[in-house]
Amino acid sequence: MKKRVFLALLLSEEGKAFLRQWTEKYIDLPVRWIAGKDLHVTLVPPFYIGEQELEHAIALLQNIEFNASFKGVFRCITLGPDPSQPRLIWAEGEYDAHIDALTEKLAQVFSQEQGRQFRLHITLARFNNDQYKAFPVKKIDEEIFWEEYFDGIALMESSLGPSGSNYIILAKRNLDK
Repeated sequence: MKKRVFLALLLSEEGKAFLRQWTEKYIDLPVRWIAGKDLHVTLVPPFYIGEQELEHAIALLQNIEFNASFKGVFRCITLGPDPSQPRLIWAEGEYDAHIDALTEKLAQVFSQEQGRQFRLHITLARFNNDQYKAFPVKKIDEEIFWEEYFDGIALMESSLGPSGSNYIILAKRNLDK
């Protein structure tokens, strides 16, 4: 059976706490909040691999040569990806050039095409159009300032459950400093 996997940056405990604190003021919105343990930045979008390919994928992750950690600066929490037809609440930010090099290298090593330009974001909640109609507020666009230092990447599995996606970390690798 094939696994749906992707490559991601994991957040620090401080970053997760910052976002948990922010979500408290919107906790009653009719959305599916992403659990703190599942917050991440997707570097390479989901793709499918077989069980027999998993060991190879983990070895690829462990052996990739990349010599820089980097930081992202998150500046706003808003509705996305298209504010006129939102389906997410997410934190968006700016990043240094190392992340572009890393996403390109990962896509190449894992033979995945980058379908769109990388956009540094963390999905905090998902919702559909009917849920959005029930929102007491129709606009979320809050300035924040939070720096996150990324020093590792993970191969994660995503599976759909009754209440949304479930994530499992299959392998982690530190980035060289």
